[in-house]
Amino acid sequence: MTEEFISYLWTHQYFSKDQLCTSDGKPLRILFPGIRNHHQGPDFLHARLILDQMEWFGNIEIHIRASDWEKHHRGDERYNSTILHVVWEENQIIQRADESVLPCLSLRSRTDSALLEQCQQLRVSPEIPACRPHWPGVESIYWSQMMERCAVERLEQKSQQIQSKLQEHASWDELLWHLVARAIMRQVNALPMEQLLHSLPYKLLYKYRHRTSQLEALLLGHAGLLAAPVHSAYACFLAKEYEYLSALHQLPAAMRQSQWNFLRTRPSNFPSLRLVQLARILPTLEDVRSVLEDNQRLETIGTLLAPQASSINMDPYHFLGLEKCSLQIGQDTLHTLYINALVPWLVARSQFLNTPSLADQALDLLSQLPPESNKITRSYASPYIPITNALDTQGIIWLHNQYCQGKKCLSCRIGNKILNGKMATPV
Repeated sequence: MTEEFISYLWTHQYFSKDQLCTSDGKPLRILFPGIRNHHQGPDFLHARLILDQMEWFGNIEIHIRASDWEKHHRGDERYNSTILHVVWEENQIIQRADESVLPCLSLRSRTDSALLEQCQQLRVSPEIPACRPHWPGVESIYWSQMMERCAVERLEQKSQQIQSKLQEHASWDELLWHLVARAIMRQVNALPMEQLLHSLPYKLLYKYRHRTSQLEALLLGHAGLLAAPVHSAYACFLAKEYEYLSALHQLPAAMRQSQWNFLRTRPSNFPSLRLVQLARILPTLEDVRSVLEDNQRLETIGTLLAPQASSINMDPYHFLGLEKCSLQIGQDTLHTLYINALVPWLVARSQFLNTPSLADQALDLLSQLPPESNKITRSYASPYIPITNALDTQGIIWLHNQYCQGKKCLSCRIGNKILNGKMATPV
C-alpha cells in the first residue's frame, strides 16, 4: 500500500460511501475533497465536509497508518486545520497539536478489491508501459487528452529552464541563438556545443553576423576544426582570420577537434557542417523572432531559417569532409529546430510576458508539424493511440519519461480510465 494510492482514492472518491462514518461512528458526508497540495503542508487543502451534522472547512491529511501522523506531524501547528485523517488502517487515535482528537476515515474496508488488485498488477508489471495490454479498452479521446496535457507539461518545464537562464544571457535574442545552436547539433554533440556557446560570446558573433567568412572563422576556429594542417586556400584563409580575430578579441583557448563526435554520424550531421549552417542562420534570427511573435505561417519561418542554399558551391568546404553535403537545411532538421528551439522559446516568452496567445501559437505550431519518429514514439505506435502530429509525440515522450517509467499510473488519465473500469461496484 502507498500514500499515492490512498490519495488517488480520495481524489476520485473511489470508495464505498454506504453509511459513511468516521472510525468513532460519526456520520460523514463529503462535499468537496479538497485540492491536492504538492508542496509542504497537508495533502489536500480547502476541503468541505459535513461531520456529525456540522459543516467543516479545512484540510485533509493522508497516511497509510494512523500512527504515521506521530512520525511526521507530532506537535506541528500547521496541521491544526486538518479536519479529517484519511488512512488505510487506523491503528491509533490521533490528537492534533492542540490536543483535540482528529477524526479518522479508514478506506481499507471500503475499497473495491478489483481496483486494488489491478493497481498492484500495474505496479509490479515489468512491461513499460504497464498498461499496454489494456489499450484496446481505452477510447482515443483519453489518449488525446493525456497527450495534450503531457505536451503542455513538457513545454512548461522547458519554459522554466529557459527563463532560469535569462540572468545568464543578456537578451531573448541570445537565448534563441543558444536554443537553435544546441538543437541543430542534436544530442550527440550537445555537450561540446554548450561549451562552444559558453566560450564564444554572442555579442561578438552578432557583431559579425553579416560577414559570413568571419563568422565561419570564429565558429569553426574556436571549435578546434581549423587546427589540422590542410592544403586548401579557404581553410588557410579561415585559420588566419580566426587567429587574427581571436587575438583582437582576446578569446580563450580554442576547443579540441577530439571533443566533437564524428564517429557513427552521417556527414549531414557533422558538427562542421552544422557550424557552417549556423553562420547562415544567425543573421536571420531577429526576423525569425518577429515572425514567431506575429503568428505567421510555418512556411515563412522555414524560408528564413532554411533559405535555398543547394546551389552554393561546396568546393571550399571539402577540407571539412563535406564533399557530398549541401548547406541546405533539410526538413527533418528544420522540424527539430521548431520542436526543440522555437516552440519552447515562444512558450517561455509567453509566460514571461503573461501573454497566453503566444503559448497558443506555440501549440498550434507543434500541431502543424508531422509526428516525430524515435525509439520512444515508435514504442507507442498503435491503432488505439491517435498520434497525428508533433504535439502528440511531444506528449508521448513526456508521458513515457515522467509517468510510464516511474509507474505513475494513478496520476495518468489512461491509468485512471483502466482502473476505473476495473471496479466491480459503483461508488
